[in-house]
Amino acid sequence: MYNLGEHFRPNYGAAAVNSESVIQGKKYRITIMTERLIRLEYNENGVFEDRPTELAWFRNFEKPNFQIKQEEKYLEITTKYFKLFYIK
Repeated sequence: MYNLGEHFRPNYGAAAVNSESVIQGKKYRITIMTERLIRLEYNENGVFEDRPTELAWFRNFEKPNFQIKQEEKYLEITTKYFKLFYIK
């Protein structure tokens, strides 16, 4: 197959998320990308995909404003635009 050149190679470093916007448990990972956009992931083995998707290639946004409330079994994430209740 023809090599198109290095300038077409994906820059996965630019696609990395802001680690301050990630809430992770044993089997789930929630990334608050903006006050209106979140990424929800679940895996029985706790293994998650870090490569970008076509929808959100550049994901290293500033940390959005959000609040977290946690209990042993429940997680609540609130931004200006949504409230997410998650059963761990």
